[in-house]
Amino acid sequence: MAVLASVIERIHQDPPREFGDQQRENIGYAIKVRYTKLNARIPAAVAGAMYLANLLDQLDSRLARIVQRTGPRCTASPDACKDMLAGVENRDISYLQVANALFFMVTAHNGDAYNASVFVEALRHHKAGSKIDWTDVVQGFDKENLHVSKKQFLGLYNALVPLTQEYVNFDIQNLWGGRWQVRLTQLSFVAAFLSTTSEELDVERIPRLRRAFTLEDYEGAPEAIRVYAAGAVKHPLVSRDATESLFEIIFQSQDTYADAQMLGIPETIINPNMTVFLCAASAVPKPWAPLQDQALKQLFLPFVLKQHPDYDFVMHSLWLHDRQWVALQLVHFYQQQNTLLAFIYEHAVEHNWLELLLTIQSTFGVDIAAYAHSKGQCDLTEWAQPLVNNLGMIEFGRAIHEFIVSKVEDEASAEKERMPRTSLPLALKTVHALLMMLEDLLGDDDLGPLYRQCLQTYPRLFNYGDDPKIDEILEEQCVIGHGLAKEADAEMQERYKQMYGATASPEDIVKELQECKVSEDPDKQDLFAAMLQGLFDEYNCFGEYPNEALATTAVLFGGLVSYNVLSNIAEQAAIYMIFEAVSEYGPDDSMYRFGLQAMLHLLGRLKEWPHLAERILRIESLQNTPAYTAAQNTLRELQQDGIVLNGDSVNGITNGTLDDDFPVDSPTPPFSAIRPDSIRAELYEEPNEDVSDRVMFALNNVSARNLAEKFRDLDTLEERHHQWFAHYLVEELAKSQPNFQALYLQLLETFDRRLLWAEVLRETYSSCTRMINAPSTMEQASERNSLKNLGAWLGALTLARNQPIMHRNLSFRDLLIEGHDTQRLLVAIPFTCKALWYSRTSKVFRPPNPWLMELLGLLSELYHFGELKLNLKFEIEVLCKDLGMDIKTIEPLEIVRAGRPMSENNLLTPYVGDGGQDGFGDMHIMGLSKRAPNERFSPEAVIQALPDLRNMLQIPTAAGNVTQPQLREVFITAASQAIYEIIAPVVERSVTIAAISTSELIQKDFATEADVEKLKSSAYTVVKALSGSLALVTCKEPLRMSITNNIRIIASRSIQEPLPEGQILMFVNDNIETVCSLVERAAEDHSVAEIDAQLAVAIDDRRRHNEQRSNESFNNPPVSRWAQLIPEPFRQDPQGGNASGLNRQQLGLYEEFGRQARITPATHASSMSQDVRGQLPDVLGDGYLQNMQTPVETPALPRQTPQQQRLPLQAPPGHLVNGYMDATMAWQKALDLLDELLQTCREASEEHVSEISGDGPIRRVFQQFVALFQVQPPAQRESVAAAAAERCIVLLYSEAQKRLEYEVLARVLQELNMVSVPAGHRLQLFLVNTVDDKVYNIDATVVLMALGLLDVSTVDVQAQKAIRAQRSAVLPFLLGLFDEIMLGEHALAMRADFAYTYDALGQWLTAEPENDTLRQVVARLHVPINQSNGMPSPPQGNKRDQLEYTFEEWVRLQRKQLPLHSYLAFVRQLYEKHITSEPEDSLEFLRACLEMCCAAFERATGRGFATQETAYVHIDAFAKLVAYMVVYQPPADGESPTNKFTSLGAILQLIVLIMNDHQVKQREQWNGRVYFRFFSVLLCEIHEAEHHLGPQRTQNIARRFASCLEGLQPKYFSGFLQYWLALISHRLLVPILLGQGRASGGWDAYVALLSIAFDSLVALFNAPGVAPVVVQEFYRGVNRILLMVHHDFPEFLVERHYQLNSKVPRGCVQLHNLINSAVPRNVEQPDPFSPGLKINRLDQVREAPTIAGNIEEVLMEAGIKEAVERVCVGSDFNDDDCSLIAVSVAPEAGQVDSTLTNALILYIGAHATSASTVFSSAAPSARLLERLLLREKSPITRYAIAMAMVNQVRYVNAHTHYFATALTHMLTIASPEVQEQVLLSIEERLMAPKPHPWGILVMMLEIIKSPSINIWELPATKASPQISQMLHSLVQSSDPLRMGRSPLGGSML
Repeated sequence: MAVLASVIERIHQDPPREFGDQQRENIGYAIKVRYTKLNARIPAAVAGAMYLANLLDQLDSRLARIVQRTGPRCTASPDACKDMLAGVENRDISYLQVANALFFMVTAHNGDAYNASVFVEALRHHKAGSKIDWTDVVQGFDKENLHVSKKQFLGLYNALVPLTQEYVNFDIQNLWGGRWQVRLTQLSFVAAFLSTTSEELDVERIPRLRRAFTLEDYEGAPEAIRVYAAGAVKHPLVSRDATESLFEIIFQSQDTYADAQMLGIPETIINPNMTVFLCAASAVPKPWAPLQDQALKQLFLPFVLKQHPDYDFVMHSLWLHDRQWVALQLVHFYQQQNTLLAFIYEHAVEHNWLELLLTIQSTFGVDIAAYAHSKGQCDLTEWAQPLVNNLGMIEFGRAIHEFIVSKVEDEASAEKERMPRTSLPLALKTVHALLMMLEDLLGDDDLGPLYRQCLQTYPRLFNYGDDPKIDEILEEQCVIGHGLAKEADAEMQERYKQMYGATASPEDIVKELQECKVSEDPDKQDLFAAMLQGLFDEYNCFGEYPNEALATTAVLFGGLVSYNVLSNIAEQAAIYMIFEAVSEYGPDDSMYRFGLQAMLHLLGRLKEWPHLAERILRIESLQNTPAYTAAQNTLRELQQDGIVLNGDSVNGITNGTLDDDFPVDSPTPPFSAIRPDSIRAELYEEPNEDVSDRVMFALNNVSARNLAEKFRDLDTLEERHHQWFAHYLVEELAKSQPNFQALYLQLLETFDRRLLWAEVLRETYSSCTRMINAPSTMEQASERNSLKNLGAWLGALTLARNQPIMHRNLSFRDLLIEGHDTQRLLVAIPFTCKALWYSRTSKVFRPPNPWLMELLGLLSELYHFGELKLNLKFEIEVLCKDLGMDIKTIEPLEIVRAGRPMSENNLLTPYVGDGGQDGFGDMHIMGLSKRAPNERFSPEAVIQALPDLRNMLQIPTAAGNVTQPQLREVFITAASQAIYEIIAPVVERSVTIAAISTSELIQKDFATEADVEKLKSSAYTVVKALSGSLALVTCKEPLRMSITNNIRIIASRSIQEPLPEGQILMFVNDNIETVCSLVERAAEDHSVAEIDAQLAVAIDDRRRHNEQRSNESFNNPPVSRWAQLIPEPFRQDPQGGNASGLNRQQLGLYEEFGRQARITPATHASSMSQDVRGQLPDVLGDGYLQNMQTPVETPALPRQTPQQQRLPLQAPPGHLVNGYMDATMAWQKALDLLDELLQTCREASEEHVSEISGDGPIRRVFQQFVALFQVQPPAQRESVAAAAAERCIVLLYSEAQKRLEYEVLARVLQELNMVSVPAGHRLQLFLVNTVDDKVYNIDATVVLMALGLLDVSTVDVQAQKAIRAQRSAVLPFLLGLFDEIMLGEHALAMRADFAYTYDALGQWLTAEPENDTLRQVVARLHVPINQSNGMPSPPQGNKRDQLEYTFEEWVRLQRKQLPLHSYLAFVRQLYEKHITSEPEDSLEFLRACLEMCCAAFERATGRGFATQETAYVHIDAFAKLVAYMVVYQPPADGESPTNKFTSLGAILQLIVLIMNDHQVKQREQWNGRVYFRFFSVLLCEIHEAEHHLGPQRTQNIARRFASCLEGLQPKYFSGFLQYWLALISHRLLVPILLGQGRASGGWDAYVALLSIAFDSLVALFNAPGVAPVVVQEFYRGVNRILLMVHHDFPEFLVERHYQLNSKVPRGCVQLHNLINSAVPRNVEQPDPFSPGLKINRLDQVREAPTIAGNIEEVLMEAGIKEAVERVCVGSDFNDDDCSLIAVSVAPEAGQVDSTLTNALILYIGAHATSASTVFSSAAPSARLLERLLLREKSPITRYAIAMAMVNQVRYVNAHTHYFATALTHMLTIASPEVQEQVLLSIEERLMAPKPHPWGILVMMLEIIKSPSINIWELPATKASPQISQMLHSLVQSSDPLRMGRSPLGGSML
């Protein structure tokens, strides 16, 4: 490598003789080829040597060349270097010159000859060098193709780093950081820096180093992490600039990552230092690009899984940098694989993240809280309280319910079905805690089934929660699993056998269970759980028990509750099951009897559950039962004992009437703790109406703004009205309007009346008393909210004003105790908390006030020991928090606990919440799916279902020490893991979205369709297409990244040496499509089950409708009126066109949906060549959409040049706004710079821009002008740039004088266009709106066109307008312009580009033929007469170039709205100039054109960014040229016009020959699309000119075209198969051939084409190795063509049926049906299912069908025509003739001549029906048929004869009648073998999809009715269920059959 670099350097610096540019290019090419073959990148040393050679040739390398000439001695010492610099001109010491010289020094002679540090030091003391900005020097390395090695980088670094001590503004980190223009160059600098070692470059000594992390960041970390951090901070990756640049560049797109791989960055920098890179990259500021985020996520996963030894350092660092991102990734990993929760929990505990992770509101948060609870790290009650506040109790309860159900289902599938777990199992104590939490959140209807489900899945839960010792035993048993031992199950079965066998009683079982319940023996506990689990499992089967066993079970079930065998959850579940039995079943049902008998055993405990007693009274079926009476007595006793229930309808009885002993207004005992003062009645007086209205109006409209004004209306309030005022203020305002309470208090303070304060306070106590004692307050949440408002009002009146709440009026302590005793804490606690909340602002009553602290201690006791619901606990928590205290630190009192214990009567009663917010994170996402969680997608299932990847993936060849098996194993494993990681979320999401969309769409559009199969078929088509497409676009890039990273990780573990990145990239690129197709297929397959679930209800509705109301139209859901307003044929009319379902066009939309080919995404830059990538960077690349400017984003500024960076510093401070120039200053500065630039150009000696030096004054001013706009804010930049553009255009067209000025101003305008979009429009507006002749400026127009700022079409249109206005100034302008852009050395346009101008010139010349200037302009557009070639200015080289130039002129002529005569003039010139006049010349020209089109097409399609229109421009123009030549070219002298069509035939033959030549040469690379486009456009162009041709000439052209298609048949052009099929069915060809061609040969031509299609189908059937999908698609295409002809041209099929049937491949019954079911338009057929239909009674059966084709000729060629005539005509039946006929149709080589067979049968039928259509078995024709069919021994021949006869059973006509009767008769006399074969030929026609020939339906119905045939008893009918089903459907249905799919694609539509 070093030798090669040295050789290259020596050759270029000291070249041999005759060494020029060609030899230099050859060397570069040879080097590229060498390393390409080695599959390796060009080494940095070699690349540097190659670049060095180009560097020395640049203008900016004069200083470098001086250094080269001087030699290494120039840097031997500072003095020598100063001597050298003394001879250097000052202009040669610029930042670019210095940068190039430095690079030369570190590169030449392997960097060992020169000392760059000496050079830099000497340059600092140079007069010009001291002014150098070294930041600009560093920027000078930002060039294309410049790459540095580590040694070169160190040379530059060591030379430049001393400058940081002297220059404060010089940052050495710009040598690798910042944002460079050429990112690949920057990447090489970054890679060189990061590859240095600590000995080569000490990172800690880099001046002002910006670090990604520091050692101080880890001060509080564990010792191991701090030790690792001490080493990590010394790695170069700690440089934030380097890591940010690396991270941003390589993960910007796939192209940049490939570039990084070519530089070896992943294998040399990232992989060996993965830990440091990941930590440093995480510190890069966000937002990140998608690939950056995906890459970091992929790198992060192994550390989460603890697969890397330094995972603790990474987890700590990433959390330190961005804990939110880490938390999101952990949730993402959890969602992909729930079992990763254990790793996440371990990290959370190790790094103290758990508290934060527990706040995440999603399924992840619930799961980690449950897992932490099982480990003793989480109190679920405390965790749930803030979530209840955020979500509401109902939503939170539902979320927990769904979580438990999913866990239960997963546990059940793992324990019972042995399926792999999809999540971590719940601990027993966690299940119990979650269920106890739900007790306060959900109702019985939700809790009961959940309790049962949990008890069945977690059987040890039956005895959990009563005794801590027992709980510990049960938890130990569950460590190995929740399932019970087999021994316990066996003992359980034995006990129940004894009970049901009468050897043991239920009482014995109860006693044993009681003993087991308290036993500390684990086996006894398992027996207890097993017996109860078995009993609960059998609950659903109790209804099937015999009466005796049912009674025994009821006694046992009731006894379990009665004797307290069950407790807690199990007890509540049992009670729920008992009540379910008596509620859901009627008295006559066994389950009801079980429930009632079991209920009788728990009546003794009914006082413990008053709400159950009330519930019994609500069950009507329990009236007149002992249970009903017991419930009444229980409630009566409870009232007499003074035990009051909660007043809500859920927790107790309502205030309704139970019976006569319970009055309606049965009062609840009032709280004795609240007692308002008595009212002073003597002072009370209600004001009159005027006063009350005025006061109420003022109170209702008072606000803080108008308080003083409204108070004036209230100030007149008298003292006798205070009580009325206080009542209104409290009851009507303060109680219901809490937001205005402060205003009302301010109003009272304004009154400042002591009596009024007292009355308001008294009225407040009174209102509180009424509210807190009202039963409605317990029942209604709104009433409780009003009570809380009153509590707040009371606190504001008293505590907030430092006034006490008198004990005589209210004792909060007694209120809480009474509330606890009477179960009314639901109202007491919120009221108390709201009132005490105001003590926080009090000077007297805030903590540590003893009165307040006592109340807080009581609340703490209730909080910890009162078994409060979550919302009440939350009220207490909020109060303590606002008082600045922690409820956990408040010592609970023992007031409540010292009294009587709390009642446990509400174990089963749910709390009805006040409502809550919707949603609970992502808990509801999967609720969109209609399937249960255990039915959904799992990655394990798909991995098992995947095909063997070893046989699908392409493995590259191993290299080095890696063996091929090792390489295969690594790649296969990596791909499998990638699929496993991504397939579950991608498929689940895609399927769910697609299924929901499809379901909604289908149910709307199929509202009138009752056919279930059509509904399902359409739904399957749409959902598969949608889900597959969604999965495909979602998975591709993540799969690519995942496979790449997996390969590296797996290879690092199993292979000693790293794999080459090129090999990894090759594998990924070769197999990404294959892997993606697996995900796509999985989504499609999985979507069927989901759409079935989504449409289950709709399908059931249709099935019920078809069974019960099949004679009525279906309309569900009802069609909206909007759908009925859509135009036909898509209008939905349930009473009209859609009464029997969707029409064909409507169904066609869905049937076509899945068949549309998916457009292949354009190839991205990753597949471009290096040349293309260099020329067109970022053209629609991967980041295109992300990088587009949006209205809310500021476009990113390009990297500034040094002049741009200095520009703002030069502005006066007074003119800066927020760091920017104001608009006025910027505008003035732009004008000044423009004027200065123009003046500088005038003074310059250069003539063109290309001659300007790099540091000249023009370039300096130009750069200042450009920099001015780069530093402006976006809004200001737009306006200033637009104004500057206007000024620039004026200068360009008015003041510029020489060519240099024009070119520079055009460059300025080009820069402004890039800065501002409005600026780019100014030129067009100027040209459109300016009427002055100054716009006809030749120099300005030429330079603008050269830079692409002015399009030639714009000039053409402007010139046309001027010529039509006859403005003379335009003529000299055109003369000069044509000389410049068309006839000059560097042509910019062709004459065809000025088509509009030429047309306008011709009109003006006609009007003024003597205008000399005009004649000169026209002469410029014509070639002088003395030139032989008549076309305008083609190249005078070889003839092929001339022809191609001519055709390019025609292509340029294709313009919109160009008049027809312009095209005709061009065609006429072709003829007149002898290019198309002679056949040989014409064909040569056309061949050159076609090959030019093919080349243009290949070039366009080879570029990934090319559009379809671009690819087809040339071929479309060629087709148009051929059409115009055929239609419009005048005939030569004496030539007939019809010869044009002969010439068309010759042209088409030429096309076919060229196609064949290209196919032979290109083979598999041959692409038929361009030729298909030619033929399609040619048909369209001829159709446009049809009015010019006439019908006869159009027919001739169509026949020529059909003849051409015969030559293009698939037999000769296999790659043109599908295109050929599309052409023969072209919408512009078929109507001409079939609509008007019966007599002119069109029908014959189309029969030939269809025959070729049938022959091609046979060839595909028999061809080995042809993909089935190819055959299927071709068959479907042929099928569609026949269907189209069947619908539009039925007469063609009727008359040509014999010829077409003869060509149909064997087995393609559907094609026969399409041909034979055609009916002439003038024939009306009766319904074949009409009752009593007799075919012989129809008049139509006496009419013979029209037959085309020479049948007799076929028979004559076979030599049997005379024999057939003798047999059919003669009275004697000659056996010899019959034998001759039979022998002629016998098979040859196993095949029967179908043409002869069909012709023979048709001839016999025609002869037999010529006299009479009645079949007579004695007639000669009938005997001949009988002889051929019944006596033939060859099954093949018999089948052919039968098929030919069935082909004649078509629509109603004489032949149908004859052959239907003949076949029926022969079935009655045939042998069983023949009978079966004939029936099969008929039945298979009906087994195929519709349409079915009318005659076959009628004939089969007659066969079914025939007793002599008795088709039902035939062996073939009995042996085939399909045949039997078809026959049953035929008999019973009144509609045509709807049968299954055919083997070759099924339904025709």
